[in-house]
Order: sequence, then structure tokens, then C-alpha cells
Amino acid sequence: MLELRLVGNPATDLVVGVWGIREPSDKCALVPASAVGFVLVPGVAFTASGERIGYGGGFYDRLLAGLDPAVPRIAAAFALQLVDSLPTGSQDQRVHRVDEQDDILGRPEEPFVERHRLLRSRARRHVHVQRHVEF
Repeated sequence: MLELRLVGNPATDLVVGVWGIREPSDKCALVPASAVGFVLVPGVAFTASGERIGYGGGFYDRLLAGLDPAVPRIAAAFALQLVDSLPTGSQDQRVHRVDEQDDILGRPEEPFVERHRLLRSRARRHVHVQRHVEF
């Protein structure tokens, strides 16, 4: 099971873990699931309806299943990670929204009007949180 920990200072609180990925050290305080207000969910592939495939351990599926369903679950993805369908099971947890890299970073070479049209057409591919959320 994933542990939720409070990171106050990333420079000192994160240590190199499995596969060289930085993670909270054991000295970081544990945080209850009820304190979570937002989750940035990793994955290998995503669909427009919020289905995801992770790295095969089910760690995030178990974590998400234990959270309040209203907690926003957002995935950030490259365009190549967006697919039409994925094999999923009853234990798989969806994200509320998938933001594609170009939607997040923008394309500065595109004129404003073209960018607006492109974003509106892409909006059909995204699943949005069903309630108003202020960050």
C-alpha cells in the first residue's frame, strides 16, 4: 500500500528510491487519506473517459479507492499516452480529468484564435471534475 507523507521541503525531505525516483523519506509524517485534497495520478496510458493503465502493481488503484470520490484525480499525459480504449477491470480506478502536455504548456507558435479552436475541439476528449474545484 502506498503511504501518504507530508513533504515540507523537497530538497531535504525526498530521497532516491526505487528506479531512481525521489520519494518522501521515512522521517516525513504520515498523512491520513481524509487530508488529501488533490491527486496527480501517474500512468502509462489514458482514455478520454478517465480509464488508466499504471505500472502493473495496482498501488494507485488501491490508494484512489480509499479516498473520498470527490477528491480531484488529475493525470498529466503526453499525446502518445492518450488512446481510444484500454483493458480494465472492476478494481481499476478512473481519473476525473486527463490534461495533455500541449494543453498544459501551450504552443506559442499558434495564433490565439487557432489555439482557442484547438482547445475547444480537444475538450471533447477530456473528462472534467464534476464539481467546481478551487486550487
